[in-house]
Formats: sequence, structure tokens, C-alpha cells
Amino acid sequence: ETPCINRCALDAARVCTKCGRTIDEIVGWRSMTDAQRRAVMARLRNLRLILRRTILPRIMRALNLIAVWR
Repeated sequence: ETPCINRCALDAARVCTKCGRTIDEIVGWRSMTDAQRRAVMARLRNLRLILRRTILPRIMRALNLIAVWR
């Protein structure tokens, strides 16, 4: 199991904007133990949950407001 979607794009903090892994996690993925990989996957799942519950609803409300203003 890997979060990679073969579309790497690093931001200024050196985090992939596609899969959410840090550059160190990407580079070291193959040498990580199963436990380390599971920890990364759990962190990414938690991050996606947080984004869905906080930021995404705000974005959707903003987009709805923009659509109303047009």
C-alpha cells in the first residue's frame, strides 16, 4: 500500500500536494518498515478527515457565495 498517485508536486514546505507525504517520507518509503508505513498512512487519513471537516466546507460555502454574486 502506498499513497502515491504518480503525480508528485512539492510545495514550499517540501510536502507533496497530491499524496500529502513529506519529501523525507517519499524518499524513504521503500526502506520504511511496515509499521512506519502504516503510521504515515494513518497520518494521511487523519489529515484528509480534518480537511474534509474544516477547510473543505469553508471552500464550498465560499464557492456558493461566489455563484450567488454572479
